[in-house]
Amino acid sequence: MLAKPTVLILGAGASSEFGFPLGIELRRKILEIVRIQNGNVIDSDFRRLLTSGLVKLNSNILHRVFSILENGMLTVPSIDDFIETHKDDRDLVNYAKLIITKIIHSYERDLFRTHEIYKKDHNSEFKNLKDNWLISLFTILCDGVSLSNLDQLFKNFSVINFNYDRSFEFIFMDLISRRFNLSEDAVTAILPKLQLYNPYGKIAPLSPQGTNLTFGNVKAGIPLGTDFGPEYYVELSQNILTYSEGNQAHEEFKSWLENAENIIFLGFGFHPQNLKLLEHSVAVKKRKIFFTRTGLSDAATSTIAHKFYGNFFSELQKRVSPESLIQRSMVIGTSEQKCSDFISHNRLSFIAERN
Repeated sequence: MLAKPTVLILGAGASSEFGFPLGIELRRKILEIVRIQNGNVIDSDFRRLLTSGLVKLNSNILHRVFSILENGMLTVPSIDDFIETHKDDRDLVNYAKLIITKIIHSYERDLFRTHEIYKKDHNSEFKNLKDNWLISLFTILCDGVSLSNLDQLFKNFSVINFNYDRSFEFIFMDLISRRFNLSEDAVTAILPKLQLYNPYGKIAPLSPQGTNLTFGNVKAGIPLGTDFGPEYYVELSQNILTYSEGNQAHEEFKSWLENAENIIFLGFGFHPQNLKLLEHSVAVKKRKIFFTRTGLSDAATSTIAHKFYGNFFSELQKRVSPESLIQRSMVIGTSEQKCSDFISHNRLSFIAERN
């Protein structure tokens, strides 16, 4: 179990270690979907949506939005930024959310299929299920925890997940099941005890495998990997929030941050909007911040560290210079270090001492 109140903050880089796309690959997927050839939509799912009796899409609006996305996606680092640029165009926002939902569903389905193969053959070479940061973190959470005190598994642990996908919950539930020999239903009953928040939502709550999926009623959740038709995208996409829609007071996770003695950023992109969303009053006298910085230059890393100095530490800790505080109270990964290596290397900083 964790020694101190800890908040784990997940960015897109954390999900990428489970096979989800980043950067250029994600843009390529989007551009594949929005292609129009000879006046016709190429993507089979959207063609089906245009003719579906369950969901009605406007063909003219769809063509307009696809054209805007195809022309503009190369000018932004992510589709979220593009949506924010066009936030007053509700048609573009809604149709872009459909695209995001389609992509997430596709990669969640791949993760599930990979997982099913791995369950049958543990020698199969699926690195994202054998060597990932969540396994490293899970072993830390399990230290000192047995079936008799299973409620201690989530002690001092909260998660703020900026991703739309549900890979974290899916793999976490699987690890609990394996470690403690629990059924999926038993793990599902335990998981709500974990303090987990998605500032921008997620495509759906995660429900156990075998849950019946009814069109028009997915609020109760859907199992990861469910192979449903594109007519579900419209309803699921309504669970996704844009930067503007997610820019609200989140009192629930603000209290976690206020009392956190350790804050861990994994695969986080440090987008100004997201950093602003995380600003909070600091109630603890002493804390440490851990963060990965894959692909970031030394100059960019220094800028981020100084922002943390200004907004994430108590006045007591800030009595020293920024450089001194950064050296004493921040643990920063290398520019090539993966999330899994970062967690493993700092393992002893998180584990609680045993009585």
